[in-house]
Amino acid sequence: IIRRCTVKTLPLRFTLLKVLEERGAALEPAELYEAVKGQYPNEKQCTPSAIDEHMMSMRGVGLVDVKDCYENADKQLICKYELTGYGKEKVKQHICLTHGGKNA
Repeated sequence: IIRRCTVKTLPLRFTLLKVLEERGAALEPAELYEAVKGQYPNEKQCTPSAIDEHMMSMRGVGLVDVKDCYENADKQLICKYELTGYGKEKVKQHICLTHGGKNA
């Protein structure tokens, strides 16, 4: 199924999934933030800590998984997230062509 849509900006969670799919690597919330911050300049949910919460939520429904974790200099646990097979399938099904999805 190929979809076209007319919205200018995807919902933040869709964009996070799209970035993970495009990069093909596990990323931490700060890296995801750097990749999307320009698209969501006034979005309160677009901060590294909010993105970490989004990723944990998406982990709960099987879209992403934790690849690796480490403790940073401030003694905070930092996790790297990657798409699951199910997550990759959903990205391919639901990312719109106008947003540069793989089906474009």
